[in-house]
Amino acid sequence: RAACAGRSTRCRRTAAAANTLSDKTCDETRVVEDRERCAEQILDTLGNPPDLDRLVKALNWLIINFESGKWDIPEPRKRILTKAASHMKNLPDSVMIEVGGHTDDRGSDADNQTLSERRANAVKDFLVNVGTVRPTILTTKGYGESQPKATNDTEEGRFDNRRIEYTVVKR
Repeated sequence: RAACAGRSTRCRRTAAAANTLSDKTCDETRVVEDRERCAEQILDTLGNPPDLDRLVKALNWLIINFESGKWDIPEPRKRILTKAASHMKNLPDSVMIEVGGHTDDRGSDADNQTLSERRANAVKDFLVNVGTVRPTILTTKGYGESQPKATNDTEEGRFDNRRIEYTVVKR
């Protein structure tokens, strides 16, 4: 650090590069904080208008994991959602992004369907009401437990399945 005295801009860039995670690492990590850092790396480098694919990639790296049976967005995830919303505001009107809600297999099919819809709507409502994203560029869909990304036989797998996924529906 002493070597950085008087050259703070260059040293900050070097430190930031040293802390950058690769896309491969971001795709593979299960650590919530690392995935948040990965999402933030993309969000910090998006242009105006933002690259839609990179924006959706950042959103999908962000783990909005819900407690079982709940649809409240965890407080720590709201900061990154707000940052993503600031970019989403600059997307063309022609864009449509699906906010897909998913559940684990605990509970009935009907309850999980409703819960997944509530999760998707909670994220859309946050982006629209807090992030001031135009509601016309977001659509929601609840998938219930129909599309697990992991086994529901373990707590870790159920954690992975209680999630939000974003998909570009229209460019």
